[in-house]
Amino acid sequence: MPISQHVVNSDRPRHEIAPSQNVARTMSSREIADLTGSTHDNVLKTVRSLIEKGVVSRNDTPYIPYTHPQNGQVYFEFLLSYRDTMVVVSGYSVELRAKIIDRWQDLEQGQGRVIATL
Repeated sequence: MPISQHVVNSDRPRHEIAPSQNVARTMSSREIADLTGSTHDNVLKTVRSLIEKGVVSRNDTPYIPYTHPQNGQVYFEFLLSYRDTMVVVSGYSVELRAKIIDRWQDLEQGQGRVIATL
């Protein structure tokens, strides 16, 4: 059963997120780009391609706006589940996949962080 609400790399300790909030951890396409040294545009292309192929579910992968803190412009990003993140980065080098896996471990331990801006 899909979870309808998402917490994006929350800095809130896990005990502060009530179970009734029905939240799931996600990783944004921007954070994948930041961690792997890829451009956000290339990560977006990969995600869109995987959605078109039916490998990543469009229903489970929100495409949401975010406002750039420096220029105030609105951009869009995907929020990916653990599974879909692993699918997206499966073709990346071992070193880059390791960075993603390490970051997911941080998220699972409740260690959110601010995502670097473009």
